[in-house]
Amino acid sequence: MIGTLLDEIEQWRRDANPQRGEQIAQFLAAVQDRWVGMALPDPADADRDQLLQWLVAGDLSRESRETRKTLACRLEVEFAQGIDFGDSGAELDEARKERLWNNVVLLLGPWFVAKVDGYFQLDPPERPDYVDRLLDTIDVWRGVDAMRPETADGPGPDGADPSGDLMSVLLGQVEQWKETAEPEDRQRTDEFLAALKARWLTRTLERLLRGGG
Repeated sequence: MIGTLLDEIEQWRRDANPQRGEQIAQFLAAVQDRWVGMALPDPADADRDQLLQWLVAGDLSRESRETRKTLACRLEVEFAQGIDFGDSGAELDEARKERLWNNVVLLLGPWFVAKVDGYFQLDPPERPDYVDRLLDTIDVWRGVDAMRPETADGPGPDGADPSGDLMSVLLGQVEQWKETAEPEDRQRTDEFLAALKARWLTRTLERLLRGGG
């Protein structure tokens, strides 16, 4: 029934004048997003397509921190081999691109905190491989920069600043989180960040020496 109604509204949009058609398109997008958002399963049970729908179907600032963390960790696992954000972005209008970017920004904080916890649950000899896997994930998701809309210039949801590239946004989120964290958590985060930055620098130098740019 809802699908038929949406089809009828879409046909009405095509028949309307340009200004009215744009207004109908915006309304239709909002209705579709809300409908999809209500229909999506829990992130723990979602498949790959549904996980991506979570990023564009609604405002994740309305979701609990635990839901965001679950979604972020599922996305990391499901798309460990990469995702072509260029192709994905071609299918989205500017409003959905902005929503996707802001939602990714919202996921960075809970995801990073989970990574800090995971790091300190490992024995010291296991930690370098863990850091390498994390850097691989950041490399994969750095492609989402291509989705950053021109409108993403000011503070985003939860006060996050989405104006930089993904790594800059991540580091900014971490610094923001540290302001209210317990002293022990700040110390653990600083130690993890130091290990992350040191390994990133080493990998960058290795690529340069191999002529990889």
